[in-house]
Amino acid sequence: MLAVFGYLWFMMAPVQEILNIQYAFYAAKAALFRINRLNGLKQEPHYPHLKIRSEQKNRPLFGSIICTSVMVKKKY
Repeated sequence: MLAVFGYLWFMMAPVQEILNIQYAFYAAKAALFRINRLNGLKQEPHYPHLKIRSEQKNRPLFGSIICTSVMVKKKY
């Protein structure tokens, strides 16, 4: 009986290797499917009229933002 369990214990390592190869194969297959799905997407349209002129590059987009902080006194 001990010999049977010893043999099964010895044979588990190759079985685990085969299972790991199978898991890696299916994981790689799923990753390739996701990459191919990304490659199949349409590209964004090119909007040439949205180019920023050179004199506007250094200015903020929506004017200047003024940050103000208000101190609130807590009453206990």
